[in-house]
Amino acid sequence: RDPKKAKLVGVEAKRIGSATDWFIQQEFKLVLPLNQVTPLTPIEQEAVQNCLQAWQTFKQQRPDLIAAVTGIQTELTDGEIVGHPDLIVQTPERFGIIDVKTSKAIQSTHWVQDIAYLDLHPPVPVTLGVFIGILRLDKQTGQPEYRELFDPLELARLAEVWRAYRTLYQHQERHRELLRGRREQEALDVA
Repeated sequence: RDPKKAKLVGVEAKRIGSATDWFIQQEFKLVLPLNQVTPLTPIEQEAVQNCLQAWQTFKQQRPDLIAAVTGIQTELTDGEIVGHPDLIVQTPERFGIIDVKTSKAIQSTHWVQDIAYLDLHPPVPVTLGVFIGILRLDKQTGQPEYRELFDPLELARLAEVWRAYRTLYQHQERHRELLRGRREQEALDVA
């Protein structure tokens, strides 16, 4: 793959996702500075319009989920780990976290991100069924794709993957801190 082309595709995807996210948050009456959305190219504008069309279709298909939204972009923290799940949903029977994506397909990493949000969230009553969901808003077709995982064994497997990522992150941070400390000590020894 061409790294320069991959970087451009990534930048475009982030701009489309950020703009779509901004419009959805506006719908939920969240006030955000407009400068968070950078000017879009005509191609990006069309992609955002398609994503918003997919959002409208999803709302018509799943009014139950939309009515059950209790949080949007809620900050969740645990030490140095911070997350902002797109939608937190709760009904008398279920609790879930839904992440909104504008990617070409639902990826396995999306599920790990979703389970990380669930891990960061305060515990929910054991009487509630727990799920994670991915809502993909197709930027080409304007159609939504929504999938949920709610099987406790599958959620536990994903939680293991998340914990492994987190352990690796913490190990890397400790290693960086040790290196930084050594460099500082070497600089002091030279002076």
